[in-house]
Parts: sequence; C-alpha cells; structure tokens
Amino acid sequence: MTDLFDPDLEEMSFEPERRRRWPGCLVLLIGLTLGLAAGLGYTWGLNPVQFYNTDPVDLRPQYKETWILLVAAAYRQDGDLERALSRLAGLEDPQIGQTVAKVTEQYIQAGKSATRIRALAALADALGARTPAMLIYLATPEPTLFFTPTPQPPTPTTTPLPPSTATTTPTSTSTATPTATRTPTPTPTPRPTSTQRPTATRPAPYSLEERQRICPSPGKTPRIQIFVQTQEGAGLPGSEVWVTWSGGVDRFITGLKPDIGLGYADFDMVPGIVYAVAVGDPTQQIAGGLRAESCPSGEGGIPLSSWRLVITATSDAFTPTPTPTLTASPPLTPTRTAPPTATATATAIPTRTRPIP
Repeated sequence: MTDLFDPDLEEMSFEPERRRRWPGCLVLLIGLTLGLAAGLGYTWGLNPVQFYNTDPVDLRPQYKETWILLVAAAYRQDGDLERALSRLAGLEDPQIGQTVAKVTEQYIQAGKSATRIRALAALADALGARTPAMLIYLATPEPTLFFTPTPQPPTPTTTPLPPSTATTTPTSTSTATPTATRTPTPTPTPRPTSTQRPTATRPAPYSLEERQRICPSPGKTPRIQIFVQTQEGAGLPGSEVWVTWSGGVDRFITGLKPDIGLGYADFDMVPGIVYAVAVGDPTQQIAGGLRAESCPSGEGGIPLSSWRLVITATSDAFTPTPTPTLTASPPLTPTRTAPPTATATATAIPTRTRPIP
C-alpha cells in the first residue's frame, strides 16, 4: 500500500496552477504602469495645476527675484523701510539682505537698467548689505529726461465795440426849412494778427571735448575709451553710455574701473564695423564714424587703432528743463472816429401869454 502523502505527486499537481497565476499578475502590473503614466501626462501636460494668490515663499527662483525687484522699486518711491521689510518677510529668508545684494550684483554683471540697479542698491544698503559695486549707483543721482515742451499759442480774445450813436440837436433859427445831415459810419480797421515768438533751443546736455585716435601696442584689442567728466574736469560715474552699430546696440555705465577713472568706460571694437557713441540718451549722438583702422608699422606687427573720447557734461545734465512761459503781446485795439453830429433847423413857434382873471 502506497503512502497517501507523496511530495513528488503534490509538486506535480501544484506546478501547473502556479504557471497559470503569473500572466494575470503581469497584466495587472502593466495596467497600473499605463494608468500612472496617463495620469501624470494629463496632470503635467494637458491640464497642469495653476496656483493663484500664492505666498512669495512658494514662488520659483526667477519669480522671487521679480518680487525683490518690485519691493525695491516701491521702497525707492516711498522710502518706507518697514513696509519693505513686511513685504520681504513673505520670502522667509533669514539672510534677506545678502539675497538682495546678490540680486544686485547679478543685475550689475548682466548690464541691466541703471534705474533698477539703483533701486536694488538702495534697498540692499538700507538692509545693511552694501558692496563696493553698489557705491557708484548709490552716489550717482537719478538721470533726468531732456525735452523741450511745445508752447501753446495764446487764445485770441474779441473785444466788443460800442454801437454807433447819432445825436440830433434842434436849433432855433430864422430859417423855415429844416435840414438834417447824416454821415455814414466808417468801417473799423481790422485787428492785426499777433505773431508767435519762436522757442529757444536748449543746448545738448553732453558735448564732445576731445576725440583722439591712438595706436596701442601690438597684440592689444582695439577699443573705444570714454571719459565722462564735469565742466571742472572731475570724473562723472554712473553715466549711461550707448554704443550703436549696424544691427546692434550696447549700453553700459561709467565708473566700473575706478583705478583708471571715475568717469571711465570702454568698449571692445571688431574690425570692419563702424560705431557711434551717445551719452544719456541713445538718440543724442556724441561721436560717430569710429572704426578700428590699421596703425603705422610697429614692432611685432601692425596694431589696430583705438579711440579716446572725452565728453563734458553741461549744467543741463543735472537740472530738469524748465517750462518756458509764453508772453503774448496785448491785442491792438482799433480806434474808431465818432460820426459827426447831425444838425437840424426849425422855425421857432411864438408863445402867447394869457392874463389870469
């Protein structure tokens, strides 16, 4: 009699059942993977989550930088440091001063707008995080716009003229036939038209004091050397310099190389391109036709020429343009001659006196 429990028979009987269970688990795993991929694709690509009115701490890094710039612009406008601190508190940054200084340094290195850099530098300085690169923007006043307002012509006024009158005075004469003479009213002389006075043109805020073509030593890059100074000859840092050429423009400020001069700035030239330089306003060109030309032969090769520009800032670069007052000449009042008096003659009527009874 065989044993009722045989291990070999039990293994042979359960092996087909195990083989049948594996395909079902594999299908379930594939289904879960596809469902997860479809859900992620829908939530991330087709219908992503959009956040509204979120806290500043939840913003992305580039949006946090924009938030700091907006706070700096508001502080530059109203000077309220407590309000600026309350707005920056939403970032939950314990080293907020260093963060603002870091953003300021990034804007300086990227050559961003000087107005934004001044606002960030002022906020960082108020938070006690001043750096050497900020000193130029903290010491430079805000530039002003240069424009000449167009005066409006004066409004002409009309003065009503009094109506003409004729007076008839009866005169008792011995002539029996009355006669009356009337002279027609003369036509008044037309009023002359007032001529508008011309507007005086204000001088440019910057003028070219010196333009010199120099030949550097061989192997050096040709460049435009710019020195912006006051009328007394002191270097003027923080002045916006615009260099334009065919198909391009670049903007930078003076004072980033104080070892050469507070009002110094330079620009590397490319051979074969003609450049123009403007200061303050890109439309007010100071010097043009600047190109890197070959200098006379020297040791080690033929260098390309550089340019040295000395630009003087006039008093109009620091004071806003006043609004001119247009004074209109008083209108001329035409004179009118009174018409002659008409006279009439009539026969006198005798009066009779009746005695009282």
